[in-house]
Amino acid sequence: MKAQTEKRQVVKTAFVWVNPRNCNACERCIDACPKQVLGVDGSFWHKHVVLENPDACTGCRNCMQVCRRKVFSENASDLFKSILAEQGIEYS
Repeated sequence: MKAQTEKRQVVKTAFVWVNPRNCNACERCIDACPKQVLGVDGSFWHKHVVLENPDACTGCRNCMQVCRRKVFSENASDLFKSILAEQGIEYS
């Protein structure tokens, strides 16, 4: 169980930031990742993507291309704006 908790705390690789709150666990990103960086949190009631092996990320950005829910972004600023927008806060 401790490993899952640690995985949830990791929200970025060297190339991509992750906002798991937007994820609906469709697993498109997992299928698209050539390095098996991503996995799904095993919670029964709420599933979302987790970084299983963030150090293996090569920055191919396949996850970003296939994700329809904007879970992945190239920088923290985009991720931060996305989280604020979810809360109805405008950021400029």
